Amino acid sequence: MTDPLRVLDEAYAPTGWTFTLVAHDTTVNDSWSMMQPGAFPNCRAHVGL
Repeated sequence: MTDPLRVLDEAYAPTGWTFTLVAHDTTVNDSWSMMQPGAFPNCRAHVGL
């Protein structure tokens, strides 16, 4: 998350705005968390996004 915030800070620097990460939340979908890269269920999940 630091890279996107750095980019925002640089882009908005002329305005005096800054961005700070206040919280971070992670959600794990049990049906996706065990998927292997390149496996068929993983490909279906990505298409669903």
